[in-house]
Amino acid sequence: MEFRAPQALHLHSGLKQEVHRFDGGHRELSDLANQVIQAIWSGQPKDVIMASIDVLFGSTSRHFYEVERLMNLIGFPDLPKHEEYHNRLARKLARFSAECRLAPIDADWAEQFLEDWLHEHILQSDLCSLSTQGQLPS
Repeated sequence: MEFRAPQALHLHSGLKQEVHRFDGGHRELSDLANQVIQAIWSGQPKDVIMASIDVLFGSTSRHFYEVERLMNLIGFPDLPKHEEYHNRLARKLARFSAECRLAPIDADWAEQFLEDWLHEHILQSDLCSLSTQGQLPS
């Protein structure tokens, strides 16, 4: 695989929610996704790449738990729908992990998947659902 510097995934201002706990979690997910992409593009061994994906998956699970906990705390009306959306995103990430584990990893595909997955999570899940974000403790 030819080394190419990956495009870093950034949380532009349209993705920020002004809720410190969520922005911090999203920043962490972005940083971890970038670590996965960097490991792939730099030709790291598969076990190193998979360890990076595992860390991203664990951080994602903790982030989803924290978001759902805070939504429950404020009595967020669409919490069951939001939980299902998180479950769907977690399954997508699990499938990505399985595909990476079982086959050679196409760096362009992985980078595009992670960018789309991260933006889908923030834009279509948390940002859209948190029109009541002012009620959440920062």
